Amino acid sequence: MKIFIVENNHREISYARLAIEKFGHEIVECENHSEWFIEEDRKPFSINIPDGVDGVITDLMFHLSPYYKEKTETPSGLLVVIEALSKSLPVVICTSGAGGGHHSESMSWIFDGFIRARRDDNHPPFGWEEEKNWFNAVKLLEQIHAQQNGGGE
Repeated sequence: MKIFIVENNHREISYARLAIEKFGHEIVECENHSEWFIEEDRKPFSINIPDGVDGVITDLMFHLSPYYKEKTETPSGLLVVIEALSKSLPVVICTSGAGGGHHSESMSWIFDGFIRARRDDNHPPFGWEEEKNWFNAVKLLEQIHAQQNGGGE
């Protein structure tokens, strides 16, 4: 699989590369916010997921673009999830549980409403790896990809 990574931390990108290559996949990375988001004639920023990728793993909390440098990072990864799902791509959020994971009061609705609520039917709309473990995120993406392509549960 070609896996598109949306991550703003260079160290985490290197960890993602290790995990993705260990599983025999190809990484497509974007380190530059201007590559993630394109602005067209006063329209809001939109996500630019490259053609030809088979899945997406995204961070959850990062600044939307260099033009929006709020003091705190926002859950901009949700925009990546929405775009991936609109393209029928499997997607996993790979985030840190500390300071912004599903235990955070402001973020609990994402995990509780979209992941935990659908665990019983084993088909949540996207994956969630809260320990920022790229190996687990890749495994989860493989599982979702297999389910979407008739090879999973």
